Amino acid sequence: DPDKSLKGLTLITSAIPEEGKSTTALNMAACFAQLGDKTLLLDADLRRPTIYKLFSQDRGKTHGLSDVLAGKCTPEEAIYETEIPNLFAMTAGTTSKNPAELLSSSATATLFNNLKTNFAHVIVDTAPVNAVGDTLTLTHLVDRVCVVIRSGKTPRKAVQRCIQMIRKSGVQITGTILNRLHRSGAGYYYYYYAGKYGKKNGYVGSGSSKPESDNTLGPS
Repeated sequence: DPDKSLKGLTLITSAIPEEGKSTTALNMAACFAQLGDKTLLLDADLRRPTIYKLFSQDRGKTHGLSDVLAGKCTPEEAIYETEIPNLFAMTAGTTSKNPAELLSSSATATLFNNLKTNFAHVIVDTAPVNAVGDTLTLTHLVDRVCVVIRSGKTPRKAVQRCIQMIRKSGVQITGTILNRLHRSGAGYYYYYYAGKYGKKNGYVGSGSSKPESDNTLGPS
């Protein structure tokens, strides 16, 4: 995303529940915050919210996204500062009987536009696409959409259906995030070759333009 430098609103979703999308959203938001960018983690999963569990939030502060969209409070009243510098959060808020209606309202578009002007990054955690249609109402309001896939667990057909549904909404997926990948197999080669670039060899530090011989490509 070179033109926008990954700033703006990033929607994180998955095909089915328990893929690790909320943890992924938190880690992504924390990384941007640690880089010095003012970042908001927004819980837009109004049916099975998770973000409120990830921080030691003041129990007296119960307002969240659903309350803002329903006009019960202002965005400023629903946003709180976390223990991580530069990282703010807005929880899902009070349980709503009509989450899909709230998320598809004009108030959501207005809120997202306002958040975009006040934060360098807004990471939006949403419901799984194959479970409910809530997420599809938000895809056209964000700058990019990322799908979390749990390695070795998510059925291929579920991923294909998720991608198909997002594309039908008129949005292209920016990328996928493979979560909980085992360190064996493909992961091994990543660590092995990454380690090679840290050594003084034909590629780095020796001043030689000659590549290493083929017999160094396997494990020693």
